[in-house]
Amino acid sequence: MAFFNMLDPDQQANISSLILSKASAEHEQAYQDNVRKATSKTKIKKCAGCYIGQWQRLHQMWIDLKVPNLFVYHCLQVDSVENDPFGVEFTEC
Repeated sequence: MAFFNMLDPDQQANISSLILSKASAEHEQAYQDNVRKATSKTKIKKCAGCYIGQWQRLHQMWIDLKVPNLFVYHCLQVDSVENDPFGVEFTEC
């Protein structure tokens, strides 16, 4: 099986960029959802923090050589990370 470390740096960068752009969109959506639910300015300020979702976890597993390139390609193709039941988690930074 081929993993992250078997790709050349340009391929790594291109795929990383695709995954991280999906992660960014996922995090922004979670932030906006939390802001809409907030009922005061104080609660809105508490919405700022770290959001970690399925795409961020996929990226980390990929560069840690825990998932093969084929799985990453499949996730990008279907626009979803299979077997990730956690959704977007929020932590204060």
